[in-house]
Amino acid sequence: MCKVCFWGFRSWRGNPRIIAAIAVCILAALFHTVEMGRFAAQTGEDLQVLEPYIFNTSDHAMATLSFLGVILLLADAPFTEQSATYALIRIGRRAWVGGKLLYMLLACVIYALVGMAAAGLWAAPRAFAGNIWSFPFYQISFYGTPTMAFENTAILKSLSPVGAALLAMLLTVLYHFTAGLFLFLLNLTGSRVVGFAFVGAWHCLGYLWAPLKVGVLFGFPHSLLKTHSFSAFWREGNMLGIGESVLMFLLMILTLMICIFHSVRRTDLKITVGETDNE
Repeated sequence: MCKVCFWGFRSWRGNPRIIAAIAVCILAALFHTVEMGRFAAQTGEDLQVLEPYIFNTSDHAMATLSFLGVILLLADAPFTEQSATYALIRIGRRAWVGGKLLYMLLACVIYALVGMAAAGLWAAPRAFAGNIWSFPFYQISFYGTPTMAFENTAILKSLSPVGAALLAMLLTVLYHFTAGLFLFLLNLTGSRVVGFAFVGAWHCLGYLWAPLKVGVLFGFPHSLLKTHSFSAFWREGNMLGIGESVLMFLLMILTLMICIFHSVRRTDLKITVGETDNE
């Protein structure tokens, strides 16, 4: 499984699709970071280095742009190549699929880390590493600016910047991984166009639900840190609970993985990798 996983990362070298996905990730990470840096310069105070990432992962537009990048990253799921037939003979379908799913999970983690690093490095000249909230971010959260607002001030009262960044990353990775599993399953059993259409519709419906802070089966509201309450495991009023969101993602991931392992047993992977009968 590990060899199958790391074989997937070997394909990143010089791959235009991967380069484009990382570029989208960096763009999403820097869009508000630049603006926050300007505001910090106006106040004469430094930002905490993780605050731009926290803000970006709670912004609907930037979270959507980041989502488009990760879909581009995972676009060729189930990542079949011409050597797939030989790998399947040697290790079996379960181990092969397990390696591909591990690759997807690690790819989502790396993608999130790239976004965090890009925002942090850009902000670094006017940022500090201490685990306390900065004055500029406090102003943005409680009073807003003409172009920026951070709606959930409970985050500043309940969490430290490190804790908030880790939770934001967890929710983002779970959401991206869930979307990747949908792509994997639908691409495995049908047309890639259907896979992209379904995942796009799933995200768009979640985007529409996000202001209501009601996720149901649409994961986007659950992926935004600002839609959550931090005083209860389950929802509180019109705010989602962190435990509720994590549990929903884990249940969806488990269900999709079961469906994938079941479907791959009935899938002709020779057709999937584009081999002909003569080959």
